[in-house]
Amino acid sequence: MFRPHKNTVSVGKSVETRFLSLRTLVTPGRDGGVAALTWFLDHDYRGALPSSSLVEGWRIRSGDMQIGDNGLLQSLFPESRFNAWCVAETHVLDARIVPSGRRDQFEQNAHYFDLMNHLAPQARDVAHRCRASSIARNLVRGIDSRLAECAEHLVCLRRERCPRSRLPNSANNSKVSSTTPSACPP
Repeated sequence: MFRPHKNTVSVGKSVETRFLSLRTLVTPGRDGGVAALTWFLDHDYRGALPSSSLVEGWRIRSGDMQIGDNGLLQSLFPESRFNAWCVAETHVLDARIVPSGRRDQFEQNAHYFDLMNHLAPQARDVAHRCRASSIARNLVRGIDSRLAECAEHLVCLRRERCPRSRLPNSANNSKVSSTTPSACPP
């Protein structure tokens, strides 16, 4: 049996993301045994992984069989879209957590609900990683934009084509707003 997992995954036309670490989780059963084993492949969480990667989403297995599809556990996430940002698998070991007859869900019993309660904090952790990555990307994008604007102003100053009164941070304007128009004429 071959799995589609590799060290990298394509997230766009020319963008790849590299898996950075493997995290594992042992979920205890109600009687002190092991109910399930889970692994997560962490990466930079740039966005949702494409379905063509065949690895996106948190999957769940019982025995050697996948139960449901990669969206079965998305209800554990604060925002269901974050399920497509992760690569994870849970292997159910507790025989009391029984797949339904159609193998698209599990029978709803105390052992199944206990497993879901143990997995939910991990889904929130993945969502937190997704949000943190998004915030960092937006900050970098904003900084890049401001640096480009500053570079335009420097070119203008070097050419001495603009009067100082049109430049941001002049004596009349001590704050630069994000809506300040470019100081140099085209």
